[in-house]
Amino acid sequence: MTTNESDTGTSALLQLSIATADATSMDEVAALLSRTAAPLVGAANAAIGVVANNRSALQIFQGPTATAGNAPIRILDLEEITPMTDAVRKNQSVVVGTEEFTTLYPRIAARTSVGDVAEIAAFPLQLNGETLGGCFFRFAAGGDLDQHRLPLMEQLLPVLARAIARIQDRAELVAYARRLEQSNRDLDNFAAVVAHDLSAPVRRIGSYLQLLERELAPLPTNAARYSTIIQDQVQHLHLLLRDTLAYAQVVAPTDTRQHISLETVLHETMQALEPVLTSSNATTTVGPLPVLDVEVTLVRQVFENLFDNALKYRHVDRDPAIEIGAEREPREPDTSKTWWKIRFADNGIGIDPARYDEVFAMFARLENTDDRPGTGVGLAFVKRVVERHGGTIGVGPSAHGGTAFWFTLPGPVEHDVL
Repeated sequence: MTTNESDTGTSALLQLSIATADATSMDEVAALLSRTAAPLVGAANAAIGVVANNRSALQIFQGPTATAGNAPIRILDLEEITPMTDAVRKNQSVVVGTEEFTTLYPRIAARTSVGDVAEIAAFPLQLNGETLGGCFFRFAAGGDLDQHRLPLMEQLLPVLARAIARIQDRAELVAYARRLEQSNRDLDNFAAVVAHDLSAPVRRIGSYLQLLERELAPLPTNAARYSTIIQDQVQHLHLLLRDTLAYAQVVAPTDTRQHISLETVLHETMQALEPVLTSSNATTTVGPLPVLDVEVTLVRQVFENLFDNALKYRHVDRDPAIEIGAEREPREPDTSKTWWKIRFADNGIGIDPARYDEVFAMFARLENTDDRPGTGVGLAFVKRVVERHGGTIGVGPSAHGGTAFWFTLPGPVEHDVL
């Protein structure tokens, strides 16, 4: 092989390596092998096989230069006698000429035309000690398979093996993501069905308990205490089912967003909570808030849950003070998308930093006391709504000794003005 041929081969190998790195399917790899690699080594055609069916078969992919009668994709039992299956089973190259080919592979030879097969070179494709499949190069009459072409074909093997591995990894990731998505949908549906179906019997338990109290009134002291405990637990279970149902119903993003000022959403929330804010002697400071495209009902519930959390975990030695503000995040490079960070801070009892990771977990209760009732779903709900909008959420200490929650929501698209 001359120096020019060597340089041409190296350049072609580099181009093939780059092209296979971008390939998203075995069909694309087979086409590249047939159109690029085969001419490089003087072959009339080339094909790739991938181990399949629990390593009992090869799935063969051929490019547009396959011999007549060969399908572009087919399954070949690994026990069949062919150059490629021999190479894969034995983990070694197989190179045969016309006479050997007719003797060793008579079934294949019988369906090929004279001159279609002068020589065959087949190789196993291995990566990290694992055989992923094989490939073959078919040389027709007049083809030049010599000692200089074999090393060039062998240099192609790791390129093809890496291409197979990348495509398989991508396929596995896609399949895993789909299974995970379906599993999450199934879990949400299950939680919604359970929460909905259990609500009615829980209400009936409470109703029959009241009827039983009237029927047996006046109740003895212990019986009255037991009845109160049961009623409290029924009420807690009712709230737990209600919150679980609300959480399960926050699923994939929808097209129901409205262009609205967050100040409007916040003030509507505060109006609904005015009695509890007044009775708690709470003060609220609100800074300027942006106009965004959001799912109004869900964002209103986010504010409700954060207010509820701030009042529930207020400090015994000071009145609740809540501060709400927003700032625009730096715009991402090369994009017109903007983000706003909303901050909700209180002066309550705070949260141990070691437990920040637990805050947004479903049913998490960091302070489980009788004077601070709850279901442990509120902040998990907040996180889910924020993520439904594509944002992120976090928690840290506030400047007044309490807790500061922050979350991001997408802002309007801003196009550059030239």
